Amino acid sequence: MRCHEVMRYVRGGVRDMEGYVPGKQPSDGPYIKLNTNENPYPPSPRVLAALREAINADLRLYPDPLATPLREVAARLYGCDVDEVIVGNGSDDILTIIFRTFVEAGEVVATPAPQLQPIPRPECLAGSPLRGSAHGTRVHAAGRA
Repeated sequence: MRCHEVMRYVRGGVRDMEGYVPGKQPSDGPYIKLNTNENPYPPSPRVLAALREAINADLRLYPDPLATPLREVAARLYGCDVDEVIVGNGSDDILTIIFRTFVEAGEVVATPAPQLQPIPRPECLAGSPLRGSAHGTRVHAAGRA
């Protein structure tokens, strides 16, 4: 099946999303691109030592899909239950999980302005309109019955 044939099965909200356009990525010099989270400083010797120690035959195995050890440490650190800790692949993943879990199709999503733009926009995945608010504007959210 070709890509254009598959598109007829894709949800409208996903199909209507604009593709991600990365910011300017200069290639004419040895730039540190802070917009892509590059760090101008090398890793600390302690980080390098920890990486060297962690690289072994187990590197070929998938990690625990529930990130249990990390969730246990976070739960102890923040004084909550392990089941109250969510782990994802970056903030975009966490926002997507939140929107898919809590936002029904058609519900309005309010966000502060300015904001960082997660890609893909989770409110689009939920089929919900986005309502940005200017700095200082109060937004009231009505709870569900």
